Amino acid sequence: NQLTEQSSVREFLDGLRGLGYRVFHDLPGDSDNIQHVIIATHGVFSIQVMARRKAAEGENCLRYDGAAVSLNGGPYDSSAVDDAGARARQLQRLLRECTGTELPVQAVLLFPGWAVESPEAQNQARVWVVNPKALPMWIRNRPETIGGREVRKAAAELTAYLGNYE
Repeated sequence: NQLTEQSSVREFLDGLRGLGYRVFHDLPGDSDNIQHVIIATHGVFSIQVMARRKAAEGENCLRYDGAAVSLNGGPYDSSAVDDAGARARQLQRLLRECTGTELPVQAVLLFPGWAVESPEAQNQARVWVVNPKALPMWIRNRPETIGGREVRKAAAELTAYLGNYE
């Protein structure tokens, strides 16, 4: 069930706070919420979750070509990838308005429970498509590009922004 998947991803991401990451949930965006945000010295990550039911039998395979995903050999669909990219641009604009600093934001699309096949496509893609359990490795493998002061400032500004919606 989609609600259970969202809840388990939220708990998993909250656990990343132990690595020093700042984790936020449900940031109001232009048209819809940015589901999850991580701010770390390795970058800023705008995260959307796609819960998709697996087939009861046979191979369950998610393929990503760098622009679109295909589930179980079905047609490639770019809508979720495009949406994740749009949310990342919203977050980047919000952070620029709040902090006065241009922080690059990596768009991430998580598919809980799915193994993602994406040979070289992932390396150059504007949106990462991964299983949530692989996300910490993807983040750690990025070079540190943001200083601790910028992480704290961006996190404080997002906290204040969220406080305006409570």
